[in-house]
Amino acid sequence: MATFFIEVEELKEAITITQDTGIGLIVSPTALDISGEEQTIEFEVQQNIQYSITIDESGKEWLKHSETKALSTDKVTFKVSANTSYDSREGKITFKQVDGDLIEVVTVRQSSFLVAVDLGLSVKWANVNLGAFSSEEYGNYYAYGEIEVKDEYTWENYKWCNGSISSITKYNDDPYCGVVDNKKDLDLEDDVAHVLLGKDWRLPTKEEIEELLDQCTWTWVRHYHFDILDGSGYIVKSNKNGNSIYLPLGGFWEHELIPPKESLPIVPLGYYLSSTIGSWYGGSACVLSLSGLKYSINDGMDKSFGYLIRPVTK
Repeated sequence: MATFFIEVEELKEAITITQDTGIGLIVSPTALDISGEEQTIEFEVQQNIQYSITIDESGKEWLKHSETKALSTDKVTFKVSANTSYDSREGKITFKQVDGDLIEVVTVRQSSFLVAVDLGLSVKWANVNLGAFSSEEYGNYYAYGEIEVKDEYTWENYKWCNGSISSITKYNDDPYCGVVDNKKDLDLEDDVAHVLLGKDWRLPTKEEIEELLDQCTWTWVRHYHFDILDGSGYIVKSNKNGNSIYLPLGGFWEHELIPPKESLPIVPLGYYLSSTIGSWYGGSACVLSLSGLKYSINDGMDKSFGYLIRPVTK
């Protein structure tokens, strides 16, 4: 601080000048939105003080500070774990002056693995199967109208019958197969994609699968591993906007996984469940049928089998 005087004739004015101490702590950016993959993020810190770094409770399990080489560095990095959930998450990192009051808080928001891909169709398609966390993972298998994963999938343990194909209790339009209610599509409470993911997520209808077949280009990708369930499948590319999804062929479940992982059948196969019942008989479900030779609708697969699911949303 310094004081000097200005005098004009009989007037005298004192002027005091105080110089800022120059203490500062600036972190950039102060908010960051990132994808669900494992990655490293970096912040620029402008500072001329010592500071500490803390991560709040909601972020400390998946945000890890990477030690810097020297306190004076202007780059601070953090390792971010993959978000293996279907929910986005948020964490806060606090940069605080040691023995002082300066604070900068950074918010990191990480999205989930689940992304709604716009293919220019009536619905958006998920980028991964239900229960999977990468496009080539198969995820979980579910019977029609069931929301639980099982060790085997048979009519004896199927939820919507009394132990046989002739005793169906719901989603049936065939009097020879049990109680007729003429329900053609799943109620949301029986739609496992909606139950697990919430919001507008659900299984696709037969019409939405037909739309995917008709308005996209399907390209077969074969990995040539020694077992059939090796991630082989189809790149499905929109003819409208060029966006794409990947559908791996993961077989289906009855008493066991068909085909078994160790088998070497001539043609790989996979089935994706829709929310629509089949038209062949009362015990059938409509599915997307995939093989290394073709892709089509199959209206005659048993509801009791376990199928892969690719959810859709608005």
